[in-house]
Amino acid sequence: MILSKVFFPLIFSISLLPIANASEIGIEKLEDGYNLDLKGEIVQGDLERIRAKIRQQGRFPRQIGLKSDGGDGQEGLRIGRFIRESLSTTWAFDIPHDRARSPCNSTCFLIWVAGVQRQSVSLSSGPLGMHRPY
Repeated sequence: MILSKVFFPLIFSISLLPIANASEIGIEKLEDGYNLDLKGEIVQGDLERIRAKIRQQGRFPRQIGLKSDGGDGQEGLRIGRFIRESLSTTWAFDIPHDRARSPCNSTCFLIWVAGVQRQSVSLSSGPLGMHRPY
């Protein structure tokens, strides 16, 4: 009895941890389509979540907006490959109350550079940040 009251809720909580750290994937509706925004840490499973959002909309977004300090490099490369194959436009953007960092760093840069057309808007120190993988 004690095992089920303590053990199962603990296991359930632990199973939710990757979801809590996953990127926020949002949709911005436009008159002639939509933009997809990817914010937060890039983690395993984000590509499938992006594909699911695109399937829900029934067509590819006009642009894919990025605001991230990076994350899983392999997942970032997969997302970048998907973006390139879909001939999508990428853009890096600032959030006005978060001016301390560049809007797109590390793995985010790898995703941004995969866009067929690339744009960046920065109100902070710089729009993009890159470092060598480690």
